[in-house]
Amino acid sequence: MNSFISYSKKVPAFSITVLLIIIIEVALYFIPNLHYLEGGGSFFTYYKKQIAEDKNQSFDILLLGDSRSLSIRGVKENEGEFSMYNMSLPAAGPRYFKFFLKKYLENHANPKLVIWAADPEQFNHTKSKTFNTDKNLWNQYKHRLLNLFTFPESFEQYKGGELVFIAKEYLPLMMYSYKYRQGFGDLLNGLKMETFTNRETYHTKQNHMIETITSSHNGQINLGDYFIADEKEVAKSYVKYLEGLNEVKDYDIEPLIDFLEYCKEKQIKVLVLNIPRVEGLNQTLYFQSVVPAIRDKTATFPNAKYLEFPKMDYPLSLFSESIHYNSSGDKQLNTDFKTYIYPEIISYVKNSEKKEPNEK
Repeated sequence: MNSFISYSKKVPAFSITVLLIIIIEVALYFIPNLHYLEGGGSFFTYYKKQIAEDKNQSFDILLLGDSRSLSIRGVKENEGEFSMYNMSLPAAGPRYFKFFLKKYLENHANPKLVIWAADPEQFNHTKSKTFNTDKNLWNQYKHRLLNLFTFPESFEQYKGGELVFIAKEYLPLMMYSYKYRQGFGDLLNGLKMETFTNRETYHTKQNHMIETITSSHNGQINLGDYFIADEKEVAKSYVKYLEGLNEVKDYDIEPLIDFLEYCKEKQIKVLVLNIPRVEGLNQTLYFQSVVPAIRDKTATFPNAKYLEFPKMDYPLSLFSESIHYNSSGDKQLNTDFKTYIYPEIISYVKNSEKKEPNEK
């Protein structure tokens, strides 16, 4: 330590540089809404995190899922008997749901119902590996998970080598100049004074648009509206998609079981909702294996119920690229949800409320 101080005295430029870095880092902590400078994926995650932590906003029903269930429109208080918020997040894996719900419960009373709407493909064995053993999987999910949970919150989610790996990923983010480096780069791009003073970049404009749409739809945004894909390429990817799911039947539904156990402990009712996918997928070896397992396991929990849409096969014409709904698919999905699924949800909630006194 003494040698470091001595060196600093001899080299004042070094001391000044260190001091400036410290001042900048401290100052950045007092600048609000820096997440608006981030890319759309990171911003969207942070936005949903804020909703979950906002004690002034509560909902009767929470829908948790992935990028396809994100297309289901939420229900505002004046639109239905029970309000529903779509908390779905794209590309975050199946393990985080329990901890995201826990985050919400730390700031709110129990909802009347939680809907698990993640696609069964989330349970593919290739997505159940630990992040320290599958760096590609981590690269796919990290922009969500690092923005959704704090470093201390990660301690209960990981263990062993995976925890050490996650800790090393979190440490650089403690420096805001590094965490928001992309946004700062955009601000300083070309050194345009009006861009710097207004903090208006491509990302901030995009994120304000995302916020407006998501807020007006109670958590929903249809990602397929923003994909432009050539029809021939979509057809080719569709064939490969089916072939891949016909070659594997291994799955791991432990994240769902863990989630159902947690909700049972918290006395929360759960609806495991299977939503429509492109025709042909339900007949693949993988889905023929995993869906019955999900249905059977859900039936063993007194606090849970399995439900699927009357029509589970949508034509390829309703999808942007075999996975996400295009605008026509979005319309069809929400029509079916409003007509068939939401009434079932209302009935399930009401019946559950009637049974509660006797269950106790």
